[in-house]
Amino acid sequence: MASWSKCKAPNSSLSTEALTADPSLLEGVLWSKVVKKPPPTWSPPPVGFLKLNSDGVASTDGKMGIGGVIRNPDGCSLISFSEHGGYGPPALAELLAIKKGVDIFLESRWATKHRLVIESDCKNVIEWIKGEATRPQAFASLVSDICLKIERFGMVLRLIPRAVNLTADSLAKAGIE
Repeated sequence: MASWSKCKAPNSSLSTEALTADPSLLEGVLWSKVVKKPPPTWSPPPVGFLKLNSDGVASTDGKMGIGGVIRNPDGCSLISFSEHGGYGPPALAELLAIKKGVDIFLESRWATKHRLVIESDCKNVIEWIKGEATRPQAFASLVSDICLKIERFGMVLRLIPRAVNLTADSLAKAGIE
């Protein structure tokens, strides 16, 4: 993987060791090479909103980690979380991360004054929550719970590129250990 990465981006300053440990680091380099512009970056929420970036990961042995960060329009982190999510598939980790972030927001002092924009890089999960794809029966209850909270509190759900979600990804990976 690292040698393939070096072939695809020979001018990259990323070390082979770094690429072997986390191949996602190359995403920004390849993005700028293909698109000829910098990779997408985090953008602030509109006035009156806070933004939750969440991510869930699963290791090859099924251990899940979930993580997320809630930021204000200035980009300041207000709340972050990183924890072990139990055992299961990556999609379950993604759903648990979104649910945890939403629950933390709703319990915070900011929930009475702000609405929430939720961002995730998992297309399937976003489509399940938005009702654009049939959700697996195993996740139906969890998805329904998230949907009810999003609708009740006027939250916004968005799919974002992985390059925008690196902070949440790091927090989720730390939750595996």
